Amino acid sequence: MRVILVDDEPHARAYLRQLLEQHFGWLQLLGEADSVSTALELISAYRPDLLLLDIKLGQDTAFDLLEALGDFRCQVIFITAHDAYAIRAFRIAAVDYLLKPLQCQALAVALQRARELHALYAAQPVWRDLSTIVQELQRASKTITLPERTSYRRVPIAQITYCCTRHAGAQVYLQNGDRLMVNKELRELQQQLETSGFMRCHQSYLVNEAHVSSIQKEDGQLLLVLTDGSKVPVARANLAWVRMRLQM
Repeated sequence: MRVILVDDEPHARAYLRQLLEQHFGWLQLLGEADSVSTALELISAYRPDLLLLDIKLGQDTAFDLLEALGDFRCQVIFITAHDAYAIRAFRIAAVDYLLKPLQCQALAVALQRARELHALYAAQPVWRDLSTIVQELQRASKTITLPERTSYRRVPIAQITYCCTRHAGAQVYLQNGDRLMVNKELRELQQQLETSGFMRCHQSYLVNEAHVSSIQKEDGQLLLVLTDGSKVPVARANLAWVRMRLQM
């Protein structure tokens, strides 16, 4: 994949360049830009597959650059110290939104996602806008964007088994065994997920009904047993409502 790096901070560009050279040899770095104008020149000349893009570019922003590109489309990974633009970034089908200080592992996950999308895009028989492909994938598998400590992660809702309160946020458990610590309260997740088959079975737990296999009682505690073997407590006051929801 061919990539252009856009950041107005020289040390940030140097650090990212070093990471790319040391760990991601399959990427071809076409050039670097420190402003919207220089980025436009590079993009016009090389037409990259991927932009690694900071949000603040002097007096301009990354969104000014993307608007100036007109009909040209490529993949975008935002790498920024500003977390206030994440929703806007994902609305334009950004691959990922990483927060500085940049962690190599978070970058690796984002670049692998871009690589997979690039392979899918290259396999299309007719040229299509990348955002169209992403929208089709999202329709096939509805997703939610979750804010982690240093990045934002888009997760298929069907893969979430349950969520629970942890410290100042919540922990999200996935079908593949991953656990995500997210900067959201459980009630916020409930508001986003309750229309997708999630129920608040306990003050501290939100469960995906599609992953519930049975109800058990252990040592006086009512539990929902999930398809992956996990067990989630049910508040006694909620039992009748839970049984009705699950038809058990």
